[in-house]
Amino acid sequence: MTGDPQEPIDLDAVREPATPPPEAPDERTEQERIAELEESESERLTRMAKSPAYRSIVVAERENKRLSEQLRDTNTELCRLHQEIEKQGPQLALLRQAFHDLKGNFSIAALLMTAGGVLVSIAGAISDATWKPVTLYGGVTAFSIGFLFTVFTFLWVRPQS
Repeated sequence: MTGDPQEPIDLDAVREPATPPPEAPDERTEQERIAELEESESERLTRMAKSPAYRSIVVAERENKRLSEQLRDTNTELCRLHQEIEKQGPQLALLRQAFHDLKGNFSIAALLMTAGGVLVSIAGAISDATWKPVTLYGGVTAFSIGFLFTVFTFLWVRPQS
């Protein structure tokens, strides 16, 4: 046999084993072989566990599992929020429509600023030490809210076409 792929195989040149293998290995030999395999497997796993590459794989798998759980929780929360948005859709549409009504926004702001101015004026006329600061702070707060509402409407709310 020269190793040439075109050469035909001579089946007579192949030697047969001297003794045929036993039909079934005896029980003791089988147990010894299994014990050797288990021992070599445990040694191999021990060597692998001590290697930095194996530790990095274990850490990566643990992190992957944690991130998968976090992603599942986030997706669950996202689905819940989408359902809440769908349920609140009509009220949100009415609110958006109301916010884009510039005449209504400026009217509310004007009322708040007027009420605040009136309360500050009343606070100047009150001589009672208990009610004077309450009225003054209430008036300043109402005026400030009206002013901020005006600024918000002027800067961010665009009328719908």
